[in-house]
Amino acid sequence: MSKGMKILLLGLAAAAFLLLTVMSYTENRRFRELGKVAVVDPPAGYVEQTKTRNKNLVETKTTTHWAEMTYTNADGRKTAFKREITGEILEKFKNGEPVRVEYLPGEYNTERFVRAPNVLFGGGLTFLLFLITTAWVVVVIRKKEPSGDNQPRTHP
Repeated sequence: MSKGMKILLLGLAAAAFLLLTVMSYTENRRFRELGKVAVVDPPAGYVEQTKTRNKNLVETKTTTHWAEMTYTNADGRKTAFKREITGEILEKFKNGEPVRVEYLPGEYNTERFVRAPNVLFGGGLTFLLFLITTAWVVVVIRKKEPSGDNQPRTHP
């Protein structure tokens, strides 16, 4: 692969990671500034979905849980939403612990479960990947390509 193609591909990857970082930061900022938090009413039940995949004679099963839940928003109205329930959230419901969602008032389908902040996956990981790919671009640019000067010359 040519040096120019490497620079182009790494530059595109760096731009994509930067875009993902900005999008994640913007979304999290909107939730900090405008978001409201509510306690979710425990769901009456949930749907368990199991997918089986066979690849190279290895069978892999993936199980997900989905539930339709409700919460009382800041205006006092019940709002329903459907989400996948991870093991952590499912355990909280089973143990009777409160589960909270944050949402943007007046915007449809913005609910997300409140968890302990995770800097690494809240945009930090994509920013780190941006820095790594940008550094890689610099390394590729500075790397000297082998020249043909070391080849033995033949004279007719």
